[in-house]
Amino acid sequence: MRIVVIVLLLLVSLKSQSIKEAYESFENKDYIHTLEIIETLDKAEKSKSEIIKLKIDSYINLGKRNEANKLYYELFQTEKPAIEFLLKRAVYFSGKDDLLMIQAYNEILEQEPLNFDVNSYLATFYENKKDFQNAIIHYSNLYESEKEIKYLSKRALLYFFQKDYASSISDYSALIDLSPKSYQLFLNRGLSYKYLGKLNQALDDYEKAGYLNSEDARVYYYKASVLTDLNKIDEAIKNYGLTLKLDKSFYNAYYNRGKLLLQQKQLEGAVNDFRNYLTYGEDKIKDKKEIEDLISKLGF
Repeated sequence: MRIVVIVLLLLVSLKSQSIKEAYESFENKDYIHTLEIIETLDKAEKSKSEIIKLKIDSYINLGKRNEANKLYYELFQTEKPAIEFLLKRAVYFSGKDDLLMIQAYNEILEQEPLNFDVNSYLATFYENKKDFQNAIIHYSNLYESEKEIKYLSKRALLYFFQKDYASSISDYSALIDLSPKSYQLFLNRGLSYKYLGKLNQALDDYEKAGYLNSEDARVYYYKASVLTDLNKIDEAIKNYGLTLKLDKSFYNAYYNRGKLLLQQKQLEGAVNDFRNYLTYGEDKIKDKKEIEDLISKLGF
């Protein structure tokens, strides 16, 4: 009996020594040897989650993603991997396999829906991909967890890009309640009102923006655009003039005012504006030939 016990203790000691050697080999970045040592372990030892994780990390460092992924699924069948492990997996796949990266991050969010690091990464990732719908989800999580205005502001802008103007207006209204002296917020909400077809509300927001900051040329440009839609042509022409007084290189203001002057048969003024449009627009405009032909046709 004593001999059996001694043999068992010796086997346990050998297993412990092998596991220790595997970890030491991994620390020394000898990942192939790490895997070789693990293969000498018995089935029960090899099925332990910490050994599976060590194999996964070894395969990852060797660039063998398929092998690592198979083991990951094996691990996931028996337990929910720790967030630290999932984060390491996600970082590894970042820039290499977007689907596996997103999968790992989403598995973290299943455990911690408001995880700051994951939501921050995915919000930026989806925004850069112009997947605004998913970006909005993660900016919403960030705002819920952090209560910082910058996340609500980002969400408002992405709603605008997604053409969800009603939601954009709702977020900008909340932002204005928090920062009532921000003229930029009134400008942005005004744009959402304009694209939603609520022209009077848009004009009201531009008036408020101009009251808060009368030195931004965009205030008068946006006002002129809405006034044009409201068929208040004289006021629109005046506001395009105010735009150009503040920024003479605002080439689209020349173009839009030129069109209005042309409608009113003020041909010389229209041609001057079209010429300035060509001058200041330079290589940024796409209708150069059309405008040149129009100027020639008008005979100036």
